[in-house]
Amino acid sequence: MALNLATGAWTRTKVPENTMKPGGRRSHSTWVYDGKMYMFGGYLGTINVHYNELYCFDPKTSMWSVISVRGTYPSARRRHCSVVSNGKVYLFGGTMPLPCHPLSTTNYNGMISPSGLADLSDLHVLDFAPSLKTLAMQSVLNELKVPSKGMFETLQNELAADIRFEMYCQVMPNVVSNGGSPRNDQAG
Repeated sequence: MALNLATGAWTRTKVPENTMKPGGRRSHSTWVYDGKMYMFGGYLGTINVHYNELYCFDPKTSMWSVISVRGTYPSARRRHCSVVSNGKVYLFGGTMPLPCHPLSTTNYNGMISPSGLADLSDLHVLDFAPSLKTLAMQSVLNELKVPSKGMFETLQNELAADIRFEMYCQVMPNVVSNGGSPRNDQAG
């Protein structure tokens, strides 16, 4: 369904037959950038699946597509937040199933989680309009296949420390704390 904000009228949007489209889900996040709608993650309770797919919907063609990105991909999650600012999407937090125990009461880092979920505190950035500097750094990373953890040592004679640090930040996740913490509620 689409809401025309000028008229207040709802219309049914028809996606062409036999084309790819995401399955039903809840607790995902969506945003609009450059006239297209993007959707990440979510949860389908009927089959207990958390998603980490990134989809794009083009309202001009009524077509969905899967978007592939580089870098450390966010884990499957629900209840996360996203915001667009200056050509970048910031995706933060959410919840995910505890490793190896998706729905059980689990002792995780010494704490009990009745819901089987962990709260996430990681931050991911998707840059829709990278600068020439960013593109050049990505090219170096792709061509040289530099391991993220060895970046400072590998390129210390070729690149300044601040550039190496920016490259490191492009490929490593920004974790605010030591991983997810178990939830204490019973909500799914």
